[in-house]
Amino acid sequence: MKPFLLALLLPAISLPALAQSFQAKAALSPKDGKPLVAWIIRSNDKQIEFQKSEVATVTEFANIDSFQTIYLMYQNDFADAVDLYEGGDYKVAQEKFVELKKRYTPIATLKDNFHTLSAFYEMECMRKLGDYKGLSKALQSFKKEPLTREHRLRQLELYVMWDAVGSEQWAQVLAIANGRDLEDLPDYQQVQIAFGKGLALQKTGKTEEALVEYSHTMTADAGASEGLVQKAVLNSLEIYLQDPTVVAALASLKANPENKSLPGFTRLSRAAALAKIYETVLSPAEPLPANYKAILPYAG
Repeated sequence: MKPFLLALLLPAISLPALAQSFQAKAALSPKDGKPLVAWIIRSNDKQIEFQKSEVATVTEFANIDSFQTIYLMYQNDFADAVDLYEGGDYKVAQEKFVELKKRYTPIATLKDNFHTLSAFYEMECMRKLGDYKGLSKALQSFKKEPLTREHRLRQLELYVMWDAVGSEQWAQVLAIANGRDLEDLPDYQQVQIAFGKGLALQKTGKTEEALVEYSHTMTADAGASEGLVQKAVLNSLEIYLQDPTVVAALASLKANPENKSLPGFTRLSRAAALAKIYETVLSPAEPLPANYKAILPYAG
């Protein structure tokens, strides 16, 4: 008897009873047999239970190691949640991912399953929303074994940096960021490293170095990391406007608008240019603070 057929005859006592209201469409490629499309009802570490049609009344069982691949086809409800996330509606997306995490629990052991992916994107929403305490708590119970994509596994490691940001452990943030400097990271992860490093430097009084890192944040991946880019601009403006030379230049220009030869005027112009970019290019959810609006006329 063929191994695949034998697997179907194995007792399913290892899979607990479950009402058959859940299905996940998948492409199965057996090691011995023809590929087929199936609707998986549940899984554990060793077996899957599935139907050969969406309306079948009979279920079958097979060992996971009897397949070369088990490819879960993209689910519309998960795709809708990802669209919300990519559209910047992180709070609503997070709520959807929490629902999906529960819905896809029956297949939580399969590679790149939608339970694990939903839990991952839930944490990404927390990161985007700045909920570092929630992120730290979620990470403690997250099971990473089903993930196969390198960039997602690396993101889990970056959550440690965000946990340190949330607890204001700036030395740890710098250590983690410096340890990643030479790695070949995707743009959106380069932005995280640069911003984390810039924030830690700013908080420890190394403002000129912080400005350099914030500049990297703004240029590495502005399109997909708009939240961090906006924060980098605002933090840079804060540094510039606390510079005594800029403060002196502003005071002098109020008295004499033509006096642009003061040492702080160049830095004031840089700050004004950033403020203009914030208002005209970034389209942020939060408006430019009033004290920063006052420098816009000096953008040139």
